[in-house]
Amino acid sequence: MKLIQTLSFGLFAFGVALSLVSAQSIEIHGRKSSVTNPPNIILMMADDMGMGDVNYYAGTAFDSTQAGLMKTPNLDAMAASGLRWDRFYSQSPVCSPTRASCLTGRHPFRIGIWQANQGGLRAEEITLPQILRDYGGYATGHFGKWHLGRFVTHTDWGQATGMDYAPPWERGFDENFSVMHAVITYDPYGESGLPGGSDYNPYFDGDQEYTDTLFGDTSKLMLDRAIPFMQSALDDDKPFFVCLWFNSPHKEVDASVGDREEFYVDGESKNEGFEAYAGTIYAMDREIGRLRTWLAEQGIADNTLLWFTTDNGPTGKGSPGPFLGSKRTLYEGGIRVPTVMEWPAKVPTPRVVDTVACTSDYFHTCLDAAGIDYTDTRPRDGMSLVPVIEGSMTERPGTIHFQSHGN
Repeated sequence: MKLIQTLSFGLFAFGVALSLVSAQSIEIHGRKSSVTNPPNIILMMADDMGMGDVNYYAGTAFDSTQAGLMKTPNLDAMAASGLRWDRFYSQSPVCSPTRASCLTGRHPFRIGIWQANQGGLRAEEITLPQILRDYGGYATGHFGKWHLGRFVTHTDWGQATGMDYAPPWERGFDENFSVMHAVITYDPYGESGLPGGSDYNPYFDGDQEYTDTLFGDTSKLMLDRAIPFMQSALDDDKPFFVCLWFNSPHKEVDASVGDREEFYVDGESKNEGFEAYAGTIYAMDREIGRLRTWLAEQGIADNTLLWFTTDNGPTGKGSPGPFLGSKRTLYEGGIRVPTVMEWPAKVPTPRVVDTVACTSDYFHTCLDAAGIDYTDTRPRDGMSLVPVIEGSMTERPGTIHFQSHGN
């Protein structure tokens, strides 16, 4: 067992598998939204990005050498205008378990996803988009990396071998433009992109394999499809719930020449690996800015909960900031992640929050924000953060448990 933080707030790792609940024992109690104007909800998640990979921590108590080198102007703007969450944790130090916690509010061990490329989001799990759609009338969309199951019933495609069939279109999402697992972050269908054979990993538009060309930055490719989806929801007078799960900056990392040049020294390339890494984050940040601008132009920014985090700590050229550890470890650097939120209707002035929170809290927070009264008899591990967002709660009641690979 690795101790990952002082026990003053009871945050510790544990090595006991949590019990599973069978679908037959579940009792569901739901009440449609009581909110007359429910917020739009956008959950943005980077992939393998650390506390030292955002510029807004430069010059703070969480400063690091790398933070001052990064260019994240739009995340910086979110941190300056909304909530900067300094003690936010991914539920796991690897990808798939964290993503499962976001959509279920349950510890990954309860649902059988304790590492990447293993298991899948079971059909009996009741997901956040399902509830928002069925009880809140939300249009639901997923764009980007899924990593919660196969999109096809066969197991011929590389990393899909160890995963169950569990596509987003069967887990509560009305529309999706999604990829099963990591792809190169620039030109995913280009010369250096989508490989053939056992490593074949195509995007899916709904339940159909996408076979057209895909060139450029993957974050832009996502927003090119997510914005029309959100516009369609507005046209239909429906609130929307969107997962924007970026591929950046997970390896294989690449960026446009222009974005890499932003990190040249004296006009010259000095560190190609870092330039590609920082460049893909810079490109992702630019698309976040594009989204924020679009929300403002539509007049819906005030009533949109826009939330950014990452699925675990960094690897490769990434930086955990001042913390020990990285991806795949239960030290702070493996699970303490940069997190910012804007929701002007509830957060009219900027604040720095140090209340302990984690990705399992997404489920309860989003339902609470949407005014949906929902319970079932299966155990849930998260809590609503709306009282923290509103400023009426500063200390988390209870503990958060972490487990990974027996640690």
